[in-house]
Amino acid sequence: MVMRKIVVFLLLCLFGGWILSSQAQSFDNLWKQVEQADKQSLPQTAIKLTDNIFRKAEAEKNSPQMLKAYIRQAKYQENLTPDSFYVHLADIEHWANTAPVPLDRAILHSFVAEIYADYAYRNSWQLRNSKKIADDEQLTDIREWSSNMFEQKVLEHTRMALKDSLLLLETSSKTYIPFVVTNKTSDYYGHDMYHLLTLRGTNALSRLLSDENSTVPAEAYSLFHTMIDTYRKRNNQDAVLLATLDSMSWNRNAIVSWNRNNELAEETLNRLIAENESREICA
Repeated sequence: MVMRKIVVFLLLCLFGGWILSSQAQSFDNLWKQVEQADKQSLPQTAIKLTDNIFRKAEAEKNSPQMLKAYIRQAKYQENLTPDSFYVHLADIEHWANTAPVPLDRAILHSFVAEIYADYAYRNSWQLRNSKKIADDEQLTDIREWSSNMFEQKVLEHTRMALKDSLLLLETSSKTYIPFVVTNKTSDYYGHDMYHLLTLRGTNALSRLLSDENSTVPAEAYSLFHTMIDTYRKRNNQDAVLLATLDSMSWNRNAIVSWNRNNELAEETLNRLIAENESREICA
């Protein structure tokens, strides 16, 4: 009896030690293991590792790591079982609607908008040949949707992502590493989350199947206009210039897609660059 207790005790110590060792591993080390499994084409191993990262991040309330782990895990699962995409979409949309932290909600809404836009883009041929149907909340299977329903979803989540613009302006994108990757352009915006989510939103809108009667161009114009005005009020001329150039680029691509004359846009773009050629950003 005593020997049995000793054996059980030793097993518990070994098992407990393994758990503590796993929990003590840094996220960097865990991600290195994921990359190694990826290189060796071991999707099941990668799924288990990303699940471990997610649980560790959840316990530590580390939202950026949670989101990165969830997305990577979903990618591996969808490669094995493509239909799991629809389950993941429903899960992450629910997460976006219920996350207790406002910044997490904003980023999740932005990501959901991107997912819907990408899905519509990948299936643009089928959507182009489908009949427009009225919005129906009971129609939950997106494989049955028409293009206008995707448009409404992307608009809805983009607006929700940018709802608390003041919070986004005052929050550094560096706080959401590793999900957010900063670059040189981000320097000119002061690394705030506002410009990041606005540009993600306009990028999502650009991927939608659209026509001249769509509300997408007006929504994109409104987002850019608000963005430009916001940075002008903050006396950030570099951000104003970048946002203006992005706005013109977005509109120019829309014009080309509708086969309109874009000479005026080209002239305006060239004039804007010439007026700011002395700035470092135009070097």
